[in-house]
Amino acid sequence: MRGSQSDGEELNEETEIGDMTNQKEESKNERKAVILGTGHKALFFKQLCDAATKYERHVHYPDVHYLTVDHMGAEQVVEITDPGLARTGNREMALTDADYAILYYSSVNIDSLQALQPLIQPLQNRKNLPILLVCDSDEVILEETASQHTNSTSEGYESDDRDGMKRHYSMEQIRKSLDDNVTSVLDQGEKLAQDLGPRCSFLQISSSNSSDAKKVLTQMVISLHKSGPVRNRRMSKIANMLRSKSSDKSSDENMIFEAVNEKKSEKKKEKKGGRMEDSKVCIVM
Repeated sequence: MRGSQSDGEELNEETEIGDMTNQKEESKNERKAVILGTGHKALFFKQLCDAATKYERHVHYPDVHYLTVDHMGAEQVVEITDPGLARTGNREMALTDADYAILYYSSVNIDSLQALQPLIQPLQNRKNLPILLVCDSDEVILEETASQHTNSTSEGYESDDRDGMKRHYSMEQIRKSLDDNVTSVLDQGEKLAQDLGPRCSFLQISSSNSSDAKKVLTQMVISLHKSGPVRNRRMSKIANMLRSKSSDKSSDENMIFEAVNEKKSEKKKEKKGGRMEDSKVCIVM
């Protein structure tokens, strides 16, 4: 009766292992990506969704999105998670499960770049994770930023009251100052890409150019295809570990069974030897 129960449990475990392996095989063509950045990435992410062949949002999890990308006649479904920058369990899980990471910052906002600094160590822990660092240097944003920081007394001038005196800066000077700041942020972004390791690529885009979003999707899919074998090998290792666990259990059961039989055999020999000694004693007497 015990043997039947053990066989049933083993059969159920093998069935579960087979189901898990099949699920892995079925889902190996669906890849996972994570997108990280401040709120400045909202427009960029919308453009990614618009550039995809098909876009769906998870019914229960608003931070999970599904993008279908058509590349060279084949469709690739990518699950993109936006877990936020805060160090939460959701963010750590998204980084662990990700096959690809997109980091976004704006060249006109240094804070958006500095917000990515705490991600260096967690991303370095994922040694084989492809990373794309996207720098948005949209000229339209530059114009808006300039107008927000400009108090014009006349078109093309900014006034600055200092010690009762007024200084006027031409738009050309304002542009130069902003351009210098952008150049500095670009350099810092390239430095961040180097800190993230050889698997990190740096890409400068412009939100005003919708085709740039398509370039990002294409680069992501190409990288996913290149890293595909690594992902598949990782899945195979998981399946092999599960199979090995099952075979180890069977091997342990066989060893226990053999040990019990050996013990029984020894007891029989001891009893037989005891009877032979008794008979010898009788003969001597």
